[in-house]
Formats: sequence, C-alpha cells, structure tokens
Amino acid sequence: EDGFITVTRGGRMGPARQEEAQEKAEKQKEKQKGKEDFYRFQMREKRKEKANELLKGFEEDRKKVEAMKMKRNKFRPN
Repeated sequence: EDGFITVTRGGRMGPARQEEAQEKAEKQKEKQKGKEDFYRFQMREKRKEKANELLKGFEEDRKKVEAMKMKRNKFRPN
C-alpha cells in the first residue's frame, strides 16, 4: 500500500436510519424528475381540468340524489 486513499462519493457513514435513507432517496428522485408544471399555461390547464372534474362529479352526484328522491317517493300499495 502506497498511502493513497480512494475517494468515493458520499460521507464516511451512510444514513443512520432506514427512514432517513428513504426520504433522501425520494428527494433525489424528485429533483431528477423536475417540475411538472414549469410554465404558467400548464398550471392554468391543470386548474381548469380540476374544475371540470369537480363539475362533472357534482352533476353525477346531483343525478344520483334525484334518482334516490324519485325512488323514495314512489307509491307502493300493499
């Protein structure tokens, strides 16, 4: 041995806990992924899509409630 030390990436010891290691891996993955809504028009489109989904869900719920009301008020003689 000639006294040289091979330098490796990272610290002397890894993360102490497994949870910390998972968090670190998730953060790294997120960084590499990048922002999905980088441009303003993308944010606007996403907001519009969410609003449309809410409206669609509201309409479906209203139809369900109407159907339940009709079913409840139906006259059933014995």
